[in-house]
Amino acid sequence: AGALLAIIMVGAFFLGLRTGVVALIVIRPLCDPIFGEGKLEIAGQTITYGALINIAVIFALFCNFSQVWQSVPAKVRTIWLPFLILALAAVSYSPLPMEALRVYLTYFCFFVMFSFGFVVVRSERDFLYFLKLIILSSVLPVVYGLFQLAAGYDWYEGRIQSTFPHPNIFAFFIVMVIGTILFLQCTTRLKVSGRYRLILLVYLLPLLILLIFTKTRSAWIGCAIQFLVYGIVYDRKVLVLTLLAPFVLVAIPEVSDRLGDLSSGNDYIGGPGSNLNAYAWRMLLWENAFSYIWQRPVFGYGLDTFRLYSPQFFVLDHVNGNDAHSVYIKTIFEMGFVGLIGFCLIFCRI
Repeated sequence: AGALLAIIMVGAFFLGLRTGVVALIVIRPLCDPIFGEGKLEIAGQTITYGALINIAVIFALFCNFSQVWQSVPAKVRTIWLPFLILALAAVSYSPLPMEALRVYLTYFCFFVMFSFGFVVVRSERDFLYFLKLIILSSVLPVVYGLFQLAAGYDWYEGRIQSTFPHPNIFAFFIVMVIGTILFLQCTTRLKVSGRYRLILLVYLLPLLILLIFTKTRSAWIGCAIQFLVYGIVYDRKVLVLTLLAPFVLVAIPEVSDRLGDLSSGNDYIGGPGSNLNAYAWRMLLWENAFSYIWQRPVFGYGLDTFRLYSPQFFVLDHVNGNDAHSVYIKTIFEMGFVGLIGFCLIFCRI
């Protein structure tokens, strides 16, 4: 199944760049559980189907280079250059060169997909088409998520993850879809029918239900900010409902339990067995990471090294490696503060 989905997505690019991008948007959210089970052996190296898709995306860039070059404004192209150059340099001094190269190719794919948006969206009609496509890509993950919720099947430690490898990723996927729906509700620039707006409003209900059951607190905050902005700018009734919603949501056990977790386990008392909540655990991890960061603050330790070195500095786990759980800490650790500046420049320039 993984091979078939990979072949469809790769093959779509041979039918044109737009077709390939459409296939990626619709199919890729379904693939993580399947791709996790399948790998290819090429020249002694293990390549996942996800990596194969990344290679196809980069190959599509070079095959359509002139079109991409003409479509993407120069000032938009250059905002990625500092980060990509610094990340490539970080591959050279990483003690895990092959793993670092894989991470770099993933970063490069972010830039490629960002650029493809300028190529395939040439009019407001294209813009509306791809926004609808993004929403469509969520339908099957939402259906499977609702099945998980109803059947109590395939949960991730009591949380809904749908077709994604972790509930947090599914949660922010939902937040992205909700943001798209809110934009289509309030836009006057695009021609959206009243019937379609109504369908989108109804679709918000299962999205919000699943978002609650991902139990991802940071995604809840992100979603609340979206509704606050929507209410302030477009519809004051939504603003009132958003301000009242927390008082209703705390009556839901899944919400109250997740919020209640933060009321205990906030202090590290020493020893590897300290029972910290998720936030305090992260704060301790980041604090410990800086003991290493200050030793190489400029360029860091090289790409994909945080998990490698974390057993040496993290007091709660000297055996297993841990992820950074923060793109900022990860970037500082692996690429130094210079890398963090390059990363932040992308968003500042946009």
